[in-house]
Amino acid sequence: MDSTGRQRDHWWDISSGQDLEPLSQEVSGLIFSLGLPFLERFDGFEPILSWRTEFGGWESGVAARRLEEAILRADLGDLEAGKAILFSFRNHRDRGLRARAYGIALRLGIENE
Repeated sequence: MDSTGRQRDHWWDISSGQDLEPLSQEVSGLIFSLGLPFLERFDGFEPILSWRTEFGGWESGVAARRLEEAILRADLGDLEAGKAILFSFRNHRDRGLRARAYGIALRLGIENE
């Protein structure tokens, strides 16, 4: 993740018997230097939703992002928007996504129509 919060992949090679202490130090350092400062700007769901909208992600159609949006919108009080997103998964070809959306709806107290 860079300072704007844009995600950058970083992979580590780990082998059997490797001393993980240096790796844990590196990961901890990245969390403290990049992760926590990035997250500190968010004092609730509204700033998270604004950031995601500003930097994209919802319109991409990626299922996990749509489910995140449904949760955020419902938690911010726009239950109808959250409900509409979750119900859009009712006929999704992926049975696992249908089940995940249904489970989220149940946890949010959204009735199945």
